[in-house]
Amino acid sequence: MSLHNYQTRPLTKQKHIHTNDTIHKSIRLCPLSSELINTPHFQRLRKLKQLGTSEYTYVNANHTRFEHSLGVGFLGRELLDRIRKEQTCLGISDVDVKCVEIAGYCHDLGHGCFSHVYDGEFKHQLSKASKSNSWMGHNFDYTTMYNSLPQRPEGWAHEDDSLMMLDHMLAYLGLAIDEDNLDEPLKQIGDGVDANLFGTTDSTDNGKFIVFTSRDVIFIKECIAGGPLPKEGMSIEGLKRSMKRVEYVGRPDPNKEFLYDIVSNKHSGFDFDKGDYLARDKFYCFGFKGFEQCVLERLFDNACVAWSDCVNPKKCFRCKHKPVAGKHLTICWPQKLVPTVREFFRERFLHHLNIYRHPTTQACSFMVCDVLLLAEPYLKLSTENELTEQADNDNITYLPISRANNNPNSYLKLDDSIFDLIHKSTDPNLRPARRLINRMKSRKLYKLCGEQDIEDEEWQNHLWKMTETEIVSNIVSLNNSTLEIQDHFMIVEKRSIHHGMGAVDPVSCVRFVQGDQSDLNKQPGDLPTAVQLKVHACLTPKSFIMKTVRVYCRVDDSSVVKQIQTCFGKLIRMLAEKAKYNKSPSQTEFAAIEESYALEMQEEVNSRTEFNVLTQSPILNDDQSPPPGLGKRGSPQSLFSQAVKRKIADDM
Repeated sequence: MSLHNYQTRPLTKQKHIHTNDTIHKSIRLCPLSSELINTPHFQRLRKLKQLGTSEYTYVNANHTRFEHSLGVGFLGRELLDRIRKEQTCLGISDVDVKCVEIAGYCHDLGHGCFSHVYDGEFKHQLSKASKSNSWMGHNFDYTTMYNSLPQRPEGWAHEDDSLMMLDHMLAYLGLAIDEDNLDEPLKQIGDGVDANLFGTTDSTDNGKFIVFTSRDVIFIKECIAGGPLPKEGMSIEGLKRSMKRVEYVGRPDPNKEFLYDIVSNKHSGFDFDKGDYLARDKFYCFGFKGFEQCVLERLFDNACVAWSDCVNPKKCFRCKHKPVAGKHLTICWPQKLVPTVREFFRERFLHHLNIYRHPTTQACSFMVCDVLLLAEPYLKLSTENELTEQADNDNITYLPISRANNNPNSYLKLDDSIFDLIHKSTDPNLRPARRLINRMKSRKLYKLCGEQDIEDEEWQNHLWKMTETEIVSNIVSLNNSTLEIQDHFMIVEKRSIHHGMGAVDPVSCVRFVQGDQSDLNKQPGDLPTAVQLKVHACLTPKSFIMKTVRVYCRVDDSSVVKQIQTCFGKLIRMLAEKAKYNKSPSQTEFAAIEESYALEMQEEVNSRTEFNVLTQSPILNDDQSPPPGLGKRGSPQSLFSQAVKRKIADDM
């Protein structure tokens, strides 16, 4: 019995409510869901744009993590409800459904400002700044800023932060997981919701109220993590890489393993987190719902549960310690939907190509990273708990932006409004960051100077293997102009876009049920085995990954941009010539190539009669006159000019 006399209460709402949604029309929320959604932790998602900086490319792409999270929870609940009705032998309970729904709601609680920019490009650029101790010509004293701060475990990602924020959300409600009594109600640790009233109504048992246990909340966290939970001091990714023997705690029964496929699918990457954001992002960027109606609904309506061989036994936590890979009860689809599954993954690829990694979006993301890094030494977020007057705030610390996720209290204060905080600050140390924000507001964005697709040529692979620093150094060394080019003028992006599983065909990781579907009504042990099926060659790409090297210019000076374009073009041609001759071209040979190239570029400039004054492209030139290495948007051309090609042909 607890020795504390906490002031507890029932759930705030006692009835279901409905909210309209652009994609799913109407979303129903039960009292428990409403309780979680109406916390500062979930409401913070309203200030996190789903697509980061994509609104600079597509003006309507300003939806948030809030509505996306509601959509994932909705899809998870509706899918399990349908499977439960059609495959009654699986024993799916109301609590199972509710846990998956809540996992969908809470899976993105750990995102930082500008969504993936914070745990992606910002993290990458921060590493470079820490090594150089400077950023954009300004001091960046890594030792002073971080020496006293604990390091995050290797592989730490936003999913780890989601688990941290979920625990803090429960604490805000006065609850916590009781590791010693997993099948009992949650532990009461403060004022808030009564642990014995934290639950859901059983729709199949005359409205009986079922209290959530600690095991149920662990199950929610495992659904978010996409696997068993790591111990303290280890990241989710770190646990996956280790050889430690682990097992599910929330739903350890192998016959319930398919429940983990819905929010974060570790087998194939085919989950309904992707289902919602592909449909939602396409609507807000392009204004129509074709994907949701043609692809997502078919997959949703035909999903079923069957046995399948392990997709990746070397990485599977259940199979990597066994001499023979086992089987898993997973979400599968009938054979007729193989082309539809292919379309799902193709849609993911196209979203990354046209939305998430669009050159304008990337240019803005780089500017956001630079603003945050310029503010990093001076702007701190407090770890003070301001959610309740009873909080213990004796040991308040102040964390820089990059370490705000070390503490849930400081992380609650970090969202996209950090830009407004910097912009309105009067701190003279933040003046460089404010100036950069003003550049963004004036749409004086970083310029894309050139790009090179990486295909099968040896010299292209050599370019890909070069580090970003090496590429920048080579560009600087090729500058023979009186115009100075410095290393920090440039950003190199090594873009890799795939269908969801790197160079592997993701459809090969999905399993399909053949023949009569009546076997799906049997007991779990007697369910059919779904198999891997090939997609017709006409529908299968030759490659599942696209690699591109891009160079951007930070400096708002057209002459600098043009000079970087020229030097990047030189680098590409030198690499290509070296591969051709298996050596570097002689000065005479290279001079002839450069002369031909310069003459052709001058002819192109002289032939221009009109220019596109306003374009959303970050490229300095208009769409009809791309810089070296760029064709019209969406159709990259060879970096060799026709004159260079003729020169090479003559040599042969």
